[in-house]
Amino acid sequence: MLKHGEHRKSAIKRLEQDPNARYLLVTSAALNDPVSYLGVRHAGTWPAASKVPQKIATAGTNIAGRLAIIGGEDDERLKTDIKTLLLERLRVPRACWEDCLVVLREAAWDRMGGLDDGLWTREQAEQVIAKHEGYLVSGQDRDG
Repeated sequence: MLKHGEHRKSAIKRLEQDPNARYLLVTSAALNDPVSYLGVRHAGTWPAASKVPQKIATAGTNIAGRLAIIGGEDDERLKTDIKTLLLERLRVPRACWEDCLVVLREAAWDRMGGLDDGLWTREQAEQVIAKHEGYLVSGQDRDG
């Protein structure tokens, strides 16, 4: 999972090159050991570095605590999770959330296809949210 990457740089390389980078994988697959310890329910939640199995933690330098997986995510649940995030946390108006979702989905597919070396910056995501009248909280308030 971490070393894969043909059209874009692998997750392990990104994590090692940027100590502030994080990697979230969203999959429909169930999580079994040892990756089950990386499982989270919501984006923005990260497992404690101390709970990451040694085999995974030592796959790269200082990557434990910066990896998470949302498993068992089907299309309907994913859409509901994103809708909730857009409406409640990012304050996108109800009239705009579906158009915002379409643009975000297209941007995600573009990155998976290798656009911008697969990198999607926070600033780029903020631009999409802002164009749909939402906003991201900055600084200390961001993680609250």
